[in-house]
Amino acid sequence: MSKIKILYVEDDKNTRTFMELFLKNVTSELYISADGLDGLDKYKKYHPDIVISDISMPNMDGLTMARNIKKINKHQKIILVSAHGKDDEFLDFSDLENIEILSKPIDIELLQKKIESFF
Repeated sequence: MSKIKILYVEDDKNTRTFMELFLKNVTSELYISADGLDGLDKYKKYHPDIVISDISMPNMDGLTMARNIKKINKHQKIILVSAHGKDDEFLDFSDLENIEILSKPIDIELLQKKIESFF
């Protein structure tokens, strides 16, 4: 699993720093963004194997970013993270394939299992 490339997109600096430390142990290449617009730019530049993104962010939310990524690669593996949970109406991603959802706070063990399940 260490040879996969991950793009992590999160606007909260503390969460981003914590997750960066964890993800550096899971992957050989890690790209970090603070919002969906920059995340989409980095996706186009680096073509990561997995995108992990918060949903609520400035400039472009994670769901919009995911939809834009799916226009580029409909098979892209994406994990969306939400403080709202799976029942939130905002989380309608039924039109997208290869999308997983996790609730905040992020359960690191569950995240690692989700990442492993993609491969």
